[in-house]
Amino acid sequence: MNGYEKVKERKKTAIRRAAFELFCERGVSGVKINDIAEKAGVSPVTIYNHFKSKEALFRDVFIRYIEERYIEFRDIIRDETMGFREKIERLIFEEFRTQEHFKNREIMEKLMGSDKEIWKFWETLYKEKSLPLIMELVRSGQESGEIHPELSMESVIFYINMFYDQTVKHAQLFIDDPDSPLLRDLVRLFFYGLMGQRPS
Repeated sequence: MNGYEKVKERKKTAIRRAAFELFCERGVSGVKINDIAEKAGVSPVTIYNHFKSKEALFRDVFIRYIEERYIEFRDIIRDETMGFREKIERLIFEEFRTQEHFKNREIMEKLMGSDKEIWKFWETLYKEKSLPLIMELVRSGQESGEIHPELSMESVIFYINMFYDQTVKHAQLFIDDPDSPLLRDLVRLFFYGLMGQRPS
């Protein structure tokens, strides 16, 4: 990469970083290209040259973010130094940390389906890459005896998704206090159920 290309990439990185912070804080409608340019230290023309429009920049930024989150997810599941329980706890805590970025309702609506391009990307990534990793995680839990071997793959994935959906929905309860007694109780319930012990 020559000097010109390095400068170009530095500018694009600065634009993406500034856009991400502003979009998360104000939503898309509350941010102007001039706001991003000022925060990134570039001209509005530079942004248009690289990304064509504010909507295109939004998609670029958040598709990249989703890709980065997938890589973190993959690395946790493939980490041979962690057991099944530790991986689940780490994934839950990482998801709570992610929610700190998405307090703006407009952003959440776009990510959860109103922006069809992002939603299609997310859906494809889940089906082709994330779901096979979840199945890999479940199999490892069954092999280690931390998931009952007679439970079907479908039922375990349904249970994990149900727990995940509800904890993310109420993530604000835990963001400010990741060591809260409620969160500890929920993790205990996730692993041991209401009886408080592993299945025999």
